[in-house]
Amino acid sequence: VANWDYIKQAVKAVNIPIIGNGDIWSLQDIDRYYDYTDAHSIMMARGALKTPWIAKMYKEGIKEENLEFRVKSIKAYFKFFFDEIDKSQQLHALGKIRRLKSVSRNIFDPLPNYELTKKKFLLSKTHEEMFDVLENISI
Repeated sequence: VANWDYIKQAVKAVNIPIIGNGDIWSLQDIDRYYDYTDAHSIMMARGALKTPWIAKMYKEGIKEENLEFRVKSIKAYFKFFFDEIDKSQQLHALGKIRRLKSVSRNIFDPLPNYELTKKKFLLSKTHEEMFDVLENISI
């Protein structure tokens, strides 16, 4: 667990903007982080892999993510991600699938039956199979 006290101390010790990070997983964590540390900005790693659209939600003032919003966002995220990879034309089909799988490790976790959805997604052999899994997510 990240110790946010270090960021809080750094903010008090210097007169430059401090960007902090550590165990920020949710919209509520972002608010708690700012309130506690008084940091200028935050960076996210694992939390952003779990919810890649979290910064946009925060900026738009969305306070809570429900499952319908998450499913819709997952579908849009992977479509956008695949389209962007496709535009670059630097990866062959298998490389694109590997890239999609590499960013999917935690993205399904909040969903009911996430283990099964994640397993099907990671075992997909084609992008059509992947998008079929995404289209059949149920909440």
